[in-house]
Amino acid sequence: MAAVPELIAACATFIALHLLISGTAVRGAVTATVGEGPYLALFSLASLGSMVWMSSAYAGLPPSENAFFWAAPDAWVWLGPPVNLIALVLVFLGVTTPNPTLAQMEFLLERGDPAKGIVRVSRHPMLMGLLLWSLYHLAANGDAASLTFFGTFALTTALGPRAIDAKRARKMGDAWVPFARKTSIIPFVAIAQGRNRFVPSEIGGARVAGGVLLFAGFFLAHGWLFGVPATNW
Repeated sequence: MAAVPELIAACATFIALHLLISGTAVRGAVTATVGEGPYLALFSLASLGSMVWMSSAYAGLPPSENAFFWAAPDAWVWLGPPVNLIALVLVFLGVTTPNPTLAQMEFLLERGDPAKGIVRVSRHPMLMGLLLWSLYHLAANGDAASLTFFGTFALTTALGPRAIDAKRARKMGDAWVPFARKTSIIPFVAIAQGRNRFVPSEIGGARVAGGVLLFAGFFLAHGWLFGVPATNW
């Protein structure tokens, strides 16, 4: 398969998995057939496989087949560390904070008020972090391969929250409504509208430190992992 079609096919597969299967009634049909546990295992493997495929196709695209549209200003490089720090801290907080929008955590809606910590800021903190990360990399890289690669993550993380919310609403019914009213997808919107309040102490210093360490690891290993030093973010 030629390089450009391979990258497009890999990105299309990733989008289909997350927006046409995971976030729709198709998931329910598959789960009803194979069971929740097997579905989650198969989906995780397929998602990981598609990301590996995307990364391989992106890294292997020859420069001769990669159109270039713009170059970010030199000063843009200084935005990389703070923007990606915020993004990765959000990702870490998102995967370590109990949240009914995460897989198999819907039961939290039936155990008091789950809108705590970073969930007060956004009910999808991990996806918001990934969206920020992908949008920064889209702006910083003006070539066609990067637009396709990072654009895939931007699209899925921008549309994913709505799909997850619809899935939770179908499954949880009335239990979902109070939580959705108290929280927002876009960070701080619910707080700004007076539907919630910011409580920094609930977020947890250890979680924030974990996010900082995650950022530090990616910053130091960026060149080894991706062939481009983090100073060129």
